[in-house]
Amino acid sequence: GGFLVGIGGEFPLPFEAPVVLVVRPSVEVVLLPGEEAGNDEFSQTYFQINGDVVAKFAQPSGITPFAGAGLAFGILSTTTEISGTTNDESGSGIGFNVLGGIELGNVVTFGIPFVQVRYTFMEVEFETGGLEINKESSGLAIVVGLGIPLGQ
Repeated sequence: GGFLVGIGGEFPLPFEAPVVLVVRPSVEVVLLPGEEAGNDEFSQTYFQINGDVVAKFAQPSGITPFAGAGLAFGILSTTTEISGTTNDESGSGIGFNVLGGIELGNVVTFGIPFVQVRYTFMEVEFETGGLEINKESSGLAIVVGLGIPLGQ
């Protein structure tokens, strides 16, 4: 597990539907815990760009469930320090997101609190010494945030 920090936007799609459809781009960084063994250290950072299409199912109660799917691009960077020698590597991959959650529209006046669960299916490819190494980097992200309406 790690700590996720991100920012995103939301843009309505320009056609009528029984549900509200939006495009939701976002960028996030996951700070993964490092490990130490004696004088040796290992740390990782994960950067992800998402482009999701989300369907919102508005309810009279102000609680709006939503579900969506989209594409993700990820970069995993690792730093290993063994016996004073530092080795930095990074790899990238393209994956697929599925997500769902709720918006709590009537809770505060300055924004829209939300809870989202997203699973990203992704494999990151590294190239080390002429060898290609694939690392599974699929994962579950549970996000609690605040949507701040701009331009409304």
